[in-house]
Amino acid sequence: MLRSWPRRGASSPDGKTLASGGDDKTVRLWDASTGRPLGEPLRGHEERVVSVAFSPDGKKLATVDAGNRVVIWDVARRMPPGTSIVLPGETVLIGLAFSPDSRYVATGDFQGTVTILDADTNQLLCSRAGTHAGWALTLAFAPDGKSLASGGTDGAIRLWDTANLAQTCLEALDWTDDSTLPHASWVTSLLFSSDGSTLISGSSDNSVKFWDLATGEQIGEPLLGQKAQVWGLAFYPPHQEKSLLTLGGDGSVMLWDIATRTPWGPALHTALETEAFAVSPDGASVYLASTDMRAERWHLRPPPWEQHSCAIAARQLTQEEWGTFLGNAPYRP
Repeated sequence: MLRSWPRRGASSPDGKTLASGGDDKTVRLWDASTGRPLGEPLRGHEERVVSVAFSPDGKKLATVDAGNRVVIWDVARRMPPGTSIVLPGETVLIGLAFSPDSRYVATGDFQGTVTILDADTNQLLCSRAGTHAGWALTLAFAPDGKSLASGGTDGAIRLWDTANLAQTCLEALDWTDDSTLPHASWVTSLLFSSDGSTLISGSSDNSVKFWDLATGEQIGEPLLGQKAQVWGLAFYPPHQEKSLLTLGGDGSVMLWDIATRTPWGPALHTALETEAFAVSPDGASVYLASTDMRAERWHLRPPPWEQHSCAIAARQLTQEEWGTFLGNAPYRP
């Protein structure tokens, strides 16, 4: 267990460092392998810290709080490179995402406003109100950085143009029919495929859905095995984008075979009430931050591909099927 690790956490891209923020208004860095704090807490917030995110290059850490303040930290120096930013209005910041090139930070708030900041200069670039009829709860940049997806408590998913922020500010992209909401409840998490063609959404309606961004259509069936609200999505690193990890608000973690929409096995039950998790780059561990100011590291031990494939087929694979699905692996049905 990582003692005193608050409810919001993130893992650095190399998996060596964890960052957390909580009700004590501090930001803390932790050694992911030992669970020990790295130095003293970082102080720059005047309200509880709501969300934290590492930049893709691992050099910056963005944190937002309940007082509308954004702090962008230099991870190596353990301090902000400039002054923090207090955004206009009286609201709470919650959505947070870095652009793929680590240059921009996007935030979303309880009033449905999405704001873009320059992570190098700490300057506010643009802001768009009313992106959702409720909170702009979750944000994700496309892999090419040219668009931003937002999910709200209204059950909607929006796409915004971020290709040229110097000239246009978050112009809406027409990607799906707004007459039908993607989810029956809050959209809590978003994840792009690496080629940018698919967007995956998790919701408090307990479902995970896959969307074709070229057509706006749902791809296949949703994942419906999570017994609690879905609060996190992550690809399982050893399987690349063939498997998906989902986090339930009851602390359950499930590993899914995306192609068949079936779970690899029973859920990992941690009994933590949580809204945040992080997966190590090697897929060996998952870190969960709880709402009661605890965090734990759990080992992931999915069954091998061979066992999983036979379970899906409900029989032993033939030698021809083995070669098709498992490549050059020795035939051991």
